[in-house]
Amino acid sequence: MMNGRFLLRALGVLGCALYSSDDRMYRPRIHRRFETLEDRLPLKSTVATEENLSAVAASENNEPAPWSQPAGQVAAAPVAGIAADPTVGGVAGVVTEGQTITVTGANFGANGPSILVFDDFEGGAVGSVIETGVGSATVGKWDLIEGALRPRYYDGDAHGGSQSFRADMSQQSREYARVNIPGGSSDIFMSYWMNLPAGDTFPGEGGEGANWKTVWVMGNDSNHNALTMPVGLTDNVHDWAIACNGCPLSNGNIWMEGLNWVQGQWKYMSFYLHAAADSSGRIDFWHLNNSGLQHPVGVNRAVVTSPGDLFKQIHLNGYGRRTTNSHPMFDDVYIAYGPNAKARVEIGNQPTYTANTNLSVLPSTSWSDSSVTVTVRQGSFTNGQAYLYVHNANGEVNAVGYPVTIGSGGGGSPN
Repeated sequence: MMNGRFLLRALGVLGCALYSSDDRMYRPRIHRRFETLEDRLPLKSTVATEENLSAVAASENNEPAPWSQPAGQVAAAPVAGIAADPTVGGVAGVVTEGQTITVTGANFGANGPSILVFDDFEGGAVGSVIETGVGSATVGKWDLIEGALRPRYYDGDAHGGSQSFRADMSQQSREYARVNIPGGSSDIFMSYWMNLPAGDTFPGEGGEGANWKTVWVMGNDSNHNALTMPVGLTDNVHDWAIACNGCPLSNGNIWMEGLNWVQGQWKYMSFYLHAAADSSGRIDFWHLNNSGLQHPVGVNRAVVTSPGDLFKQIHLNGYGRRTTNSHPMFDDVYIAYGPNAKARVEIGNQPTYTANTNLSVLPSTSWSDSSVTVTVRQGSFTNGQAYLYVHNANGEVNAVGYPVTIGSGGGGSPN
């Protein structure tokens, strides 16, 4: 017997919608096995593994489990030439907003990421539409701002600094900023902070049903390899899931328990995608809560429909059902692509990486195996103690942070 929580999810299944060519109408698509599959997954699983999903799906139809994962298989071929986890030996420069610092050490990897966008939304005039074109973001550019009201620079609340991205969902469901991926890419890493003001209505709640796609990564359009990273569904419950239109995930969402999302508070989310049409594909999703860095999804699986399919565009505030008094906000948005997409430098508030409850990415401007130059972006960090972390292209990171003092420089050897 399905409990009340899953009944709410079933009623909210219209949240996974397919769109017609005019991009403003939707046709609900009910996923087969939605209720039964989710009802039988363990509620408190720390990581939503593909083994769980495939085993349940197979038992429903008495058929072999799809997307089987050979023992020891990795998501994507490791980047060659990286011998071990990164180690940080020193930091030169003043660790303060907008300053350039150089991090030295070993095993950073020969190449860094291709950065599409970093934006803290401090550069635009308050109340004006988010800018597009060269120079429209702090790093990189936005390619399209869509909507009846169109997202704007806002100074009423921000995660870091004094301004953020703010949309108004009262007139149209598509109120987003789009970035195009040059030539397409099989690999994406993105991190961002999001918020919905206390007292606002969750997009769709009380009307057609809750549906807020915070970030939408897609191929040619929203019917082609279009993954929500993530989507919030179900009135009054606000369950979060990774779902997809026009890809192998279309037959069942990956539900995430315990995101600890609290309306009115800024929430960090990040993800990595590797596009493949077989089990060499990869989906990772992370978020921060008061216990540290959480990793509820880490699966090897088919991610795109056909071999060679690539991700071509990313929509920030991808979709939200038309709702009065609903104003999604975003800040400190970072997007990288290419085979080294996971390589990055961050500062955290704790001396071990998984214990961090605050993270800020520092966009890189040059990268080698032993030296990385970055621009400091403090986010919500104030002057004082912090810890620096370097990720290589395989996603490996120095587990113990290198002490730095924001407002000053490096602090010496790790604890």
